Amino acid sequence: MARAQITVTRNFKLAVPRLMSATAMRAVGLELCVKIENRTRSGRDETGHAFTQYSEEYARRVKGGRLAPVTLSHRPVGMLNELDVLVATPTRIGIGFRSAAMEQRAEYHDGLVRNPGVRGSNPLRRFMGVHPSWVEAAVRKIRASLMF
Repeated sequence: MARAQITVTRNFKLAVPRLMSATAMRAVGLELCVKIENRTRSGRDETGHAFTQYSEEYARRVKGGRLAPVTLSHRPVGMLNELDVLVATPTRIGIGFRSAAMEQRAEYHDGLVRNPGVRGSNPLRRFMGVHPSWVEAAVRKIRASLMF
């Protein structure tokens, strides 16, 4: 049986059983987006650890002095609101950000590029990882919804 690929921003790939359509794969991708968003909003990185707290300077300037919790979703038009399935085919799901600005912000947090506009350094806050059990659960859920 052919295997499909799920690709997130860092080209993270997991093999999943091939689904029937691009629509079904998009549904799997949306399930994964919700998982990423929920985990990130809870202040946890892709390994389940709490995000590194804000620097004192940043917290004073932007967060009203609060060093934690870090959820990567503090702005009215936050980065996580832009997370979406960008590509869905019968063999591939691409999860990323609808806007270039949010994609760039995610790359800074995820350590893919250095933020040239920031003094000091951005701590890594990796959040785009997808656990294999999430993929398996999403595939089961979508397959079950397709069964009559």
